[in-house]
Amino acid sequence: MAAAPASIPIPGMCRVCGCTQFDACRNDYTGETCDWANRERTLCTFCAVLPEETRKAFHPAIAPPEPRVVLATEGECNQYLRTLREGN
Repeated sequence: MAAAPASIPIPGMCRVCGCTQFDACRNDYTGETCDWANRERTLCTFCAVLPEETRKAFHPAIAPPEPRVVLATEGECNQYLRTLREGN
């Protein structure tokens, strides 16, 4: 049985809450949004200042969510292009 892949932080996505520069955390009271707390861009400033137990309460999964971008296979792209050409 193969070992599970290691969790690799994705640059540009917070490893705690999963926010990105295009979908940042927002403080409802001040309207302020988060920024990056580290050079690698894997931890946002909102999560960086939270104590560990508070992070777990706000973000119980702690693992980053699945990437929000789904890439199409070559076959899916070809099928889509055929559909466009046929006018369906």
